[in-house]
Amino acid sequence: MTRKSKQPGGINPLTYGERAKLKDYGTETCRLTTDSQHKFGRCQISLDIATDPVATPSGHVYSREAIVDYLLTKNRELKRQRVDFEAQLNEEKQKKGQEASIEEQRKRNSFVRKSEGTIQKDQDQHASAFDSKIGKKIDMEGRDTKKESLKRTSYWLSQNAPDHVKETLVAPPARPPSPMSGQPLRLKDLISLDFK
Repeated sequence: MTRKSKQPGGINPLTYGERAKLKDYGTETCRLTTDSQHKFGRCQISLDIATDPVATPSGHVYSREAIVDYLLTKNRELKRQRVDFEAQLNEEKQKKGQEASIEEQRKRNSFVRKSEGTIQKDQDQHASAFDSKIGKKIDMEGRDTKKESLKRTSYWLSQNAPDHVKETLVAPPARPPSPMSGQPLRLKDLISLDFK
């Protein structure tokens, strides 16, 4: 035996780059037994012998009762999801309309202020207002930094809990998916089988 064979990877015919590409390949050490595979003629949903067997276009066998019940349940879920999705779309549309009207009102007010012209304050009034604004600004900055430091150190307080972010829904599919393959499935697609 040569010295090279005792080095790590000495008997491995793959290069480092090839091993990096195949790093997930061959890592499973358990064997698949017959218990891990379904026997032919068994329903993939109920795992019993299929009564009135039907097959999907992907080749999976189901009991007609089980797959029809599954499709009805999934159709109800999809109908509810469509209603929720449409409600979310309407809510977003209303929110955009309100934001657009608020922006339009702000622009209108800004234009009116500019067209009316500005009224000059006398020097004393202007200076006192400026000083009070400066004092408030400094005070607010100190208060904000204190709140931020309190959030970091007192995360368990209820006012420091993160705000709820509303989950955005995605458009539901038009047809329910097949339980095994995930492809869209209809009752028309089921193929009757006869095991005689």
